[in-house]
Amino acid sequence: MSVFGPSYGSVWAAPALSIYGASIEAAALGDSYIANSVNVGTTTWLDSRGWMHWANALLGAPLRIRPGAIQGVPGETTAQILARVGNITALSPRPRFCFVNGGVNDVGFGVSLDTMVSNMAAIIAALNAAGIIAVVGPIFAGDAADAGQISKGRAFNLAVSKMAAPASMIWCDWSSLILPTGYCVSGTLFDGIHPGSVGARGMASAVAAALGSRISGAYPLAATGALGNLQNPLMTGTGGTLANGFTGTGPSNWTFYRNATPTGGTQTCAKVTRTDGFGDWAEIALAGLVSAGKFQAGLLSANA
Repeated sequence: MSVFGPSYGSVWAAPALSIYGASIEAAALGDSYIANSVNVGTTTWLDSRGWMHWANALLGAPLRIRPGAIQGVPGETTAQILARVGNITALSPRPRFCFVNGGVNDVGFGVSLDTMVSNMAAIIAALNAAGIIAVVGPIFAGDAADAGQISKGRAFNLAVSKMAAPASMIWCDWSSLILPTGYCVSGTLFDGIHPGSVGARGMASAVAAALGSRISGAYPLAATGALGNLQNPLMTGTGGTLANGFTGTGPSNWTFYRNATPTGGTQTCAKVTRTDGFGDWAEIALAGLVSAGKFQAGLLSANA
């Protein structure tokens, strides 16, 4: 089943690409679902709401998704996304895959189904013309969607799923996140519209399953950050910076941050040896927190 109803189309198998010791360039194009995956400012970091980042992690980090290759604009329709597809095809180095999301705003704005489908087909075709394979999944119904909107979303998903083909588009079915009513499983959408980290993780499972037949292996990040474009990507050392209220230890060149000061509870940072032998992982354990608003905690690294 798709997020709006029955499942259509399938994941096409293809010979795996051997990428051990190297990385495959990837990009992302779409609306706020894509925009929410990266935060750009004085410090740039990848957000846990980014389903493509979760998928990359599940695959063993074979993809290199540069912040500048994440082209998401909140509120855009498929027509507006199509108008920006050149931002992806002009990237250098050119990506092999592009994660694409679009259609949710079309449904909300009353764009016709035929127009939505035509625009998505044009987006995929433009990427294909540049040698880029689109990675697409079903669109979600927000908590406030009505029956007509759910029906249109279901029809759109059906039409787009049928565009799947080995050399042009990979269809990823994250049906586990939808109820028979057409709405999302509780916790998938953090604000009733957009997937949060839990939803993104669920979407990523389907993406990783679909891409798993296309790519294999993982590249070991260089300690200098030459491949990962990070300072200390292996998270060695104990010289990390902890925001006020955090306790514990963090890897050198990394910063533990939070966007608010919660009442009560603990925020403990720790390092854990990676099971694959490549460096360490960093963990943040949150317990017993009380906050009047949304509380976010995360880990940042400066670019190499």
